[in-house]
Amino acid sequence: MASASSEKPAKPAAGAPGKRDDIRERIIKATIDCIERNGIEATGVRDIAQEAGVNGAAINYYFGSKDNLLAITLEGTLDQAFSDVLEDFDKFAQEGHGPRRILELIFDELIQHTLQYPRIAYAHMHEAINEQRYDGRAMSRLHDFVDGLVERIRAKKASRSEQQLRVSITQVWSVMLFAALLPRFFERTGELHMEQADVRKAFVLQMARTILPDEDEEPRRGRR
Repeated sequence: MASASSEKPAKPAAGAPGKRDDIRERIIKATIDCIERNGIEATGVRDIAQEAGVNGAAINYYFGSKDNLLAITLEGTLDQAFSDVLEDFDKFAQEGHGPRRILELIFDELIQHTLQYPRIAYAHMHEAINEQRYDGRAMSRLHDFVDGLVERIRAKKASRSEQQLRVSITQVWSVMLFAALLPRFFERTGELHMEQADVRKAFVLQMARTILPDEDEEPRRGRR
């Protein structure tokens, strides 16, 4: 999952090994911090450079342009948001968890992440929300994620058809996106505080049951 550091890494000495990579990483981390603090629309080169402790020319030198920097930064957070979650699915499966329990675990991770970085989640959906464009990288990665999730669940739960899974996953993902974009909404409407572990547990269990309603209750041994 993507993480933003509040501490700026020390600037490497001139000629130090890995200096270029260190500066690039520092700029990317600063970009995440600025997007999360100010929103993607209000994030400018000057803000990023100041946060990273570099001059504005370094943005163009290392990334070519602000737009390219934003694209690289958001692509990295998409990797963590989607690819890492599918890797977690495989890891939990190897640990012996059943498919519904795995869904609970990965949904819990996703909700905690979006609560921590709501403006990063919004930045991923920015084109779709503001321009009604659905051909961007976030949409493509989301489709790939759903395909990967369907494939993995079908491998473990062949009793559900692909169509059944796609319908139920779409229902659940609609809720996940809503929670990501409006993380405080449920506090007012349902008095649900998602930062509380017991509330999240009940929430993700219900979502997992939406996808796999007939899954047998799994043993508590090894439950997180």
